[in-house]
Amino acid sequence: AYNDLEKNEKYSNIFKDGNKVRSVERNKENGFDAIELYNEKKKQVTIVISGVDGLKDLPAGLGSGSPAAIKSFESQFKSAEKLYQRIKDNLQPGESINAVGHSLGGALVQLLSAKHGIYATSLDAPGAKKAADKILGQDQYKTDKITAYTALDNMVNGHGTHMTEQTLLVKEGFADH
Repeated sequence: AYNDLEKNEKYSNIFKDGNKVRSVERNKENGFDAIELYNEKKKQVTIVISGVDGLKDLPAGLGSGSPAAIKSFESQFKSAEKLYQRIKDNLQPGESINAVGHSLGGALVQLLSAKHGIYATSLDAPGAKKAADKILGQDQYKTDKITAYTALDNMVNGHGTHMTEQTLLVKEGFADH
């Protein structure tokens, strides 16, 4: 569970730089999961949004690039927006917000960046251009603060049209694939 992250040795690299878990967001209705990290030295809040974690949010993962399932994605984006707005409303002078996400979470942070101009990093996100066009208005957003990475092509990162250029992390397949 996210509440025990700081005690788990597996995640120690996250906390050795001074990050602390400030809140954990879980929406049991739509499957949205996120962590709010705060780094006092950097005066930075990082929104970390998870990818698909079970059948409940699988439609949302597909919805970023598929009009048939977009309502599920929109529901999770509303949860991400609510978290972003709460954090923004409580920012102190000199503090900033950025976001990072994997898979479905990557698509969600890309939309947060496009709408609010925050820096976002995604890994293996499905293409979210159709969702962005529907939610934010067709091509009515900027993607210059999004850094998007993709590993080997797979059924997630190959789904849908991407909002921005993807940086490929692995140029050749693994021998056992």
